[in-house]
Amino acid sequence: MVCVCSWLSKCWICVWVILHLCSTICYAADFQVVGPEGPLTADAGGDLVLPCSLKPSMSAEGMTVEWFRLDDQGQSSVVHLYKDHKDINTNQMSSYRGRTSLFKEELKKGNASLLIKQLSVADRGHYKCFVQSTDYDDISVQLSVISSLISLHKVDGEGFSLVCESSGWNPEPAVVWLDGEGRSLSANNQEWNSDGLTVSRRLAVDKLEKNSTYICRVSQADKMKETIFHINGVVAMMATLVAVAVVVSVGDVSDAIYKRQKVLDLHWPLPFSSRWAGSKLKSCGFNFLASIIVPLIKGTEPQVAMGSMTLVI
Repeated sequence: MVCVCSWLSKCWICVWVILHLCSTICYAADFQVVGPEGPLTADAGGDLVLPCSLKPSMSAEGMTVEWFRLDDQGQSSVVHLYKDHKDINTNQMSSYRGRTSLFKEELKKGNASLLIKQLSVADRGHYKCFVQSTDYDDISVQLSVISSLISLHKVDGEGFSLVCESSGWNPEPAVVWLDGEGRSLSANNQEWNSDGLTVSRRLAVDKLEKNSTYICRVSQADKMKETIFHINGVVAMMATLVAVAVVVSVGDVSDAIYKRQKVLDLHWPLPFSSRWAGSKLKSCGFNFLASIIVPLIKGTEPQVAMGSMTLVI
């Protein structure tokens, strides 16, 4: 009798262990969190979606979805938290306030991706998407954010120099200057700031030719960014008259800054006209400059609708 009880006891223990292991395996297989296959790269100033979803597809509306970021010491900080069917961002990093959101209609399909708006270089780093119900799982996303600009400087004597500066790279990338046809141009040696992850390279330009284009290409093995500086008639004229520095972001002349003492905003297209420009200049006390610029603009007004310019005179 004792042997039988002992045998039955051992059998029940075996059955319990088997059932427990089976339930654990099934429990762990409720869902898996999946994300991008490799690191992500984005441009500063734009928006980006960090992918994260459940596999197999199932509703995540009743689950906890937490996006957090790891610093160099492995400490985590909340980027976005969704819990109990609502966003709870009281402990969110201040730099992400008002810039993050989940796709609420997509949660029912298992999509827990995070939208980050108005990216900056400071947003680069290591992110985790953590999803929890009765089970939990997480994935990691590595994000690089690249910012590039070209500045135009008037040098002593005659001529100008274009300086390309790009941030968010690690390790140091290669910087190449090209003309509008994609031909390589001779430039100064590039400079690297490892603390700020910023690289720069200067190109000498003897004369600003109308409709000329310069391209700064910054590249690593797996990514490349090109910033274009296009000189139209207005930019060439303005630079010749008053320019000390012009800062240009990606694309045509979308944000030009001419530095001296005062600031004058010119936004194109409308409301821009020779009359409007003249009144703006005169209101700042630049009557002489207005008398020179307004007649020149009258002949180029149809070509001026190219973006936004800030004139610091």
